[in-house]
This record gives sequence, structure tokens and C-alpha cells, in this order.
Amino acid sequence: MLLLLLLLLLASPSTHLASPRRYAATQIKFNLIALCKKKSAIIEERLAATPPPSAAEAAELHAELAVEVAKYEGWRKENVRRKHNYIPLAMELLKVLAEAGKLAPMVESAKQTEAEARAAQKARA
Repeated sequence: MLLLLLLLLLASPSTHLASPRRYAATQIKFNLIALCKKKSAIIEERLAATPPPSAAEAAELHAELAVEVAKYEGWRKENVRRKHNYIPLAMELLKVLAEAGKLAPMVESAKQTEAEARAAQKARA
């Protein structure tokens, strides 16, 4: 098994051994990554500070915190939507439309609309 793996490694082109340079040897490239606290954590720390903020500052901090929480909740919902598998839903919808006899007319309507759009595009060109 180990011999087979070794032969495969030697026979296949290795990207880490023979990769072409992406930049000249005289260039220096690097990336900077900053690690910082979440803005909501900073706001919560300011709200829980030993000298409590004034009423106006506290109201402003609560408003900022609400904005941050809403932003993170929006990102969470977007991630759920992006990662969800919608194929079963689409297939079931197509099955239901086909059983009801509505799929074929919808396909014909879409073809007609596409043909009209292409004709209009040709007329403009």
C-alpha cells in the first residue's frame, strides 16, 4: 500500500514541488491579518464599565448594540439560506406542477418569452 502511494506521488505532477513562481524572486509579498474583538463585545464591555455611562451614552450604546446584533442575525440567516439544499424543494414543485398539468404550458410560455426577447435583441443589434 505504501509503495503504491509512493508510486502515485512520483508519477503525478506535484504542485508543491514543481509549481511555477507567481512573482519575481526579488518581490516580497505578504498578507496582514488583524485580530480584533467583535464590535458587540466592545459595546457590551463599555456598557458594563465600572463608571457607568450617562443615560444618553447608554442609550446610544444600546442602539449600536441592537444594530450589531441585527447585522449578525442577518448574516446568520444569509448563511443558512446559502448552505441549504433547495433541490428537493424544486423537484417536488416540478412534480406537483406536472401532475396538475401546469408545467407544460409554463414551459411553452417561457420558450415564447425567450424567443420574443431574442427577436427584440436581434432587432436592436
